[in-house]
Amino acid sequence: MNLFVNGGRAGTTSILADGARNTGVGLGRAVVTFSPDTVQEFTVQTSNFSAEYGQTSGGVINMTTKAGTNEYRGLAAWYHRNPALNAAPFSTATVNRPTANRRQHQGAFTLGGPIKIPRKLFGGYDGSNRSFFYISYEPRYYYDATTPANSLLPTEAMRNGDFSNVVSVRGGYTTRDIAERFGLAWQPVVLYNQWELVGQQLRRRTLAPGQSFPAFAGNRIPAEMLDPMSQGLLKYLPLPGEYFLDGDGSLRNYSSTTFIKNLEQRLTVRLDHHLTARNHVALRYTQVPIRGDRGRGDFQVGRDEINTGGTDYSWSRQVLLTDTQTFGGAMVNDLRLNYTYGRFTRNFPPGFDAQSGRNFSTELGLPSLTAGGLPEFVTGGGSVGWSQSQQSENAEHTYNISDNASWVRGNKTWKFGFDLLQQRLKTIPMFGASGGRYEFNRNRTLTNSSGATTGDGGVEFAQFLLGIYNQTTLRDVLIPYYYQWNSAAAYLQTDWKVKKSLTLNLGLRYTLQLPRTEKYDHQGAFRPDLARDYPLPQPVTLPDGRTITSATVVPFAYSGRGGRSRYITPIDWKGWEPRLSFAWVPPAEWNASGRLVVRGGYGLSHSPLTGLGRNPAPDFASGTVTYPFDSRTVDTQYAARLCCNKPLWSPKSPDQVLNIPDDGLLWLDAINLRGTASAVSTSARVPYLQSWSASVAYQLPFRTVLEVSYLGSKGSHLFLPPVNINPVPFALSQAYLGQGLNPLQQINDPLGRRDANGSIVRFSQAYLGAPYLGYEGLSSMLDASAHSRYDALAVSLRHDGRALSYTLNYTLGHSRDDASDSGGVRFTDFNPIRTNGHAALGAPLSADWSVSTYDVKHNLSATFLADLPFGRDRRFFSGASGFWQTLLGGWSLSGSGRIQTGVPLVVVLRDDNGLGVFGNVRAVRPDLVPGVPLRNPLWSNDCPVGQQCEPYFNPAAFMRPEKGQFGNAPRTLDQARWPTQQFLDLSLQKNFEMGGKRRLQL
Repeated sequence: MNLFVNGGRAGTTSILADGARNTGVGLGRAVVTFSPDTVQEFTVQTSNFSAEYGQTSGGVINMTTKAGTNEYRGLAAWYHRNPALNAAPFSTATVNRPTANRRQHQGAFTLGGPIKIPRKLFGGYDGSNRSFFYISYEPRYYYDATTPANSLLPTEAMRNGDFSNVVSVRGGYTTRDIAERFGLAWQPVVLYNQWELVGQQLRRRTLAPGQSFPAFAGNRIPAEMLDPMSQGLLKYLPLPGEYFLDGDGSLRNYSSTTFIKNLEQRLTVRLDHHLTARNHVALRYTQVPIRGDRGRGDFQVGRDEINTGGTDYSWSRQVLLTDTQTFGGAMVNDLRLNYTYGRFTRNFPPGFDAQSGRNFSTELGLPSLTAGGLPEFVTGGGSVGWSQSQQSENAEHTYNISDNASWVRGNKTWKFGFDLLQQRLKTIPMFGASGGRYEFNRNRTLTNSSGATTGDGGVEFAQFLLGIYNQTTLRDVLIPYYYQWNSAAAYLQTDWKVKKSLTLNLGLRYTLQLPRTEKYDHQGAFRPDLARDYPLPQPVTLPDGRTITSATVVPFAYSGRGGRSRYITPIDWKGWEPRLSFAWVPPAEWNASGRLVVRGGYGLSHSPLTGLGRNPAPDFASGTVTYPFDSRTVDTQYAARLCCNKPLWSPKSPDQVLNIPDDGLLWLDAINLRGTASAVSTSARVPYLQSWSASVAYQLPFRTVLEVSYLGSKGSHLFLPPVNINPVPFALSQAYLGQGLNPLQQINDPLGRRDANGSIVRFSQAYLGAPYLGYEGLSSMLDASAHSRYDALAVSLRHDGRALSYTLNYTLGHSRDDASDSGGVRFTDFNPIRTNGHAALGAPLSADWSVSTYDVKHNLSATFLADLPFGRDRRFFSGASGFWQTLLGGWSLSGSGRIQTGVPLVVVLRDDNGLGVFGNVRAVRPDLVPGVPLRNPLWSNDCPVGQQCEPYFNPAAFMRPEKGQFGNAPRTLDQARWPTQQFLDLSLQKNFEMGGKRRLQL
């Protein structure tokens, strides 16, 4: 996914298979993949590609699959990786160091040739010179457990409610004697009893002013107060082992690994048939079903699936029909009909599959929307079950019809065609739907002295034993979203042989990309341009002296309602894409053999509108509903409790939740979509990239080519990350703080707006003084104001000899932009840190211009394949035969290596420095301290990373800017880069001749 081509952003490269679209809809990566033994040709075009190609602002990658021939050819291979031969993962831990556990089995079976049917079957058929087949099957299994997970689990006494002699230490809780044995600093722990037992219910005691809750006698929870469900869940929580200190000095007593077991079975079947001498059809079917089971502890599919890490499904397939016809001797037409499908989701393991498995939640009597699934209990002493905020069900469909015709006319070759494309994405957010998440570890307020965050004592795991959660998150509705993008393109180009030494390629493409629609118009955006004022029932006086008498309400507008367009953005009709390139052989006497060739070109291509992520935007289910311990329970007289007082949960239908008015405009109810919906920028349009290049290639002796190239590109109208359009004035936030008030304190909406459950909407009080009262987190998306620039010098040396082939490539590149992405998307973030930039908080866009977050300045790569000069027909021992040929002959050595410098450092504050009260936005940068080096002079290779080591970068080089101000550090630091990366792969092969046309390779 981290593929950046010619200055383009990740996810904007066009990926083709046999010339047909093979690019994902949600994420711009390959949908189906092929084993190396299936690929006949692999091409990468980084610039100057013809007008035939579009919807890319990076490059074009095309994989051409093999076809059968008149000879039967086959291959059988097996590849194995074993922990005994693997290098151990890097670790600074002195005990329980992780080991290399990757185990892999990979097979490959291919067979191709003419289709022949025996006479006894259907009368027989000999397809030589006419009908061919090619089959490739690649089963692959691997197990990888390289991520250590050390923890401090509760002792047997704690599991039974006995916390006597328990102290808190770095890493959690243990007994005092263990803390002293390891020489750890410790603090005593006291459990306070806030609860009265009424039958099986717990009711919170009422405290008089200044009074504290009483402590549990002996720091022991009475057996009758232990929650029966919590006690039953303890069997799924691992038991502790021997104590040890982790690499950071934390106490631990349990060590395990998280792991993944991956099973993949790639299959490709290709049939080729010549209907006539001038008409050839090819049908290819490819499927790649992949299942990856993640787990921890004792997880095992079919036996113990409770402590899972989720099961990943990546099931894809492609069906491609190609019809190639020749008309006369001058025209060829190539028609492609393509269907591609992909299911990419993280579900539960097979036994608890959300659609077909057991449902552990309903077995426990807890809420769940799905047929199967698991809840998660975050106990404060480990977790039982599993949930994940990114859990969703995704399915992609691509329908593609393309036609390309080529016509030779004199010294010109004309090429023209069209491309029709429909892409669909179905996504269903699943987090919280199959059982939710029960959290007992958010704080200790349920077992401390006061019930407030400032109280003394308390233990999170004790709250789990009582069965009283801090909060649980559950989904009460499942809304599927059916997104669709349609596009059409046509092109015309000519390759013009102006004269023997000069060839021009002139082309023009027009692409129309229609913006996203949703099948049921379940999409839309906030419309600040339609905002209107509503009077407040009572005026509100702010700490800065202002009196607020009305609220500006921004409506949410559903697409396709009230006469509005079904598209999420306006259509961009400016899809013209000129292409120009040339190849010139200087007609000088010194170049009579044509060894030197000069090439160059220019082209413009628009980015795809897809590939921006799979999550719904907006998600009208608002993710999940939070149920605290003291409200929204079945019996509101008592605290929430796993066994006996469950969340007051009521499942809803999509229509109940959406309740869309006829005109599609939500006014007072629109505030309930804050945080999940956005406004759409008025500058939204389709981004594009202009690229240009010039190169000189020279044919050296001995089949060696040297090429020197300059590559450049300029991105225009690129999407910015979301921009905050409802900031809190700095003076107001300071006025709150000056009066000892927290700007983020939650208050009731003075306008009286209510949520879907009828409760008064609450928001941070600082947003009383924002432009749009109460719209916390309101942002604008798809602002196409960003730009980029890329320049590179590339040198390539290629040799293709009989016994030795090699490539050597070096690139000196420099990529700059004012935004390197349109927002964080999983799998595409190349830099360890990403930032939305100062522009997201209202600064001028020019303040964010810097080197790209993915900029790699120096990149040196090499590949080689050498037949060792020993044995028959080689330089040494050329007459060897029998034993000596078997021993010495048939050896080859191959390898690849790459050295690349690191990406630039990104440094941001974790808060907004008073610039909008927008939470942890990772946008505001620090000030640079003049004269202080960015790289830490105290850092040493002898201690590269760890708690006891100096950091690689210098913290002293940065300081917090004045409150309410942006820092002067650039968005990325070109002079401070992450360490250089080095990669090397070597392979030694031995070929054994087995007679005839067979050989064995090891």
